[in-house]
Amino acid sequence: MATKEGKTFEFLLNGIDLADSRDVKNGSHIVTVELMCPRPGVASKSAVRTFKFRNGALDCAPMPWVKRIFFKESVEFRFGLCVRVSENLTAAQIEAFLRFFAGTAFGIGGDALEKYFGGYAGDVASIPMDYAKKKLLAAQDTKIVAEGAVDLLPSELEDSSEIEVPLCTLHDLFKTEHGPHAKSTASSRKLLQSAGTVVGKARIQLNALK
Repeated sequence: MATKEGKTFEFLLNGIDLADSRDVKNGSHIVTVELMCPRPGVASKSAVRTFKFRNGALDCAPMPWVKRIFFKESVEFRFGLCVRVSENLTAAQIEAFLRFFAGTAFGIGGDALEKYFGGYAGDVASIPMDYAKKKLLAAQDTKIVAEGAVDLLPSELEDSSEIEVPLCTLHDLFKTEHGPHAKSTASSRKLLQSAGTVVGKARIQLNALK
């Protein structure tokens, strides 16, 4: 029987670099961080935030702790850390997304949510929830454009560790090319980026709590 080796960490986002992604440049994106099987009896823990990316990158260093924190959780034995980034969304799409999940997760009606989300301007917002990937973004038909995961052991983690999670594209990206003549109806599709291509990384800071 495996020996229990557990630690409690706070999980903070240090930044995301998606410079090689053709889907993430400038704009607001939903970032999901999921702990997979953090300890016996817990299948997963997920938290969702929205961030504004610039030139395919997100630097969280200037942000206060409260805008970078995703979890304070105890982990035992081997566990997984997964990061997902959505396609670019408008402020209206993100507000609808947050309203849906706040109402679903906490049983709050749409009218009651106005005081929590009224006047949402696309800045950082957070709704913690335990939803699987498909339920997480299906409500607004939101596409995940980059995803990655690593598995970790508490015994191998320092009290202060930065974990890099490679992020890959989930779909093939094509460009339609038309014939050489202006009136030509012939066209073809050129593969620009294959599914599974590593397009960047997320940096997650783990700080042990004692």
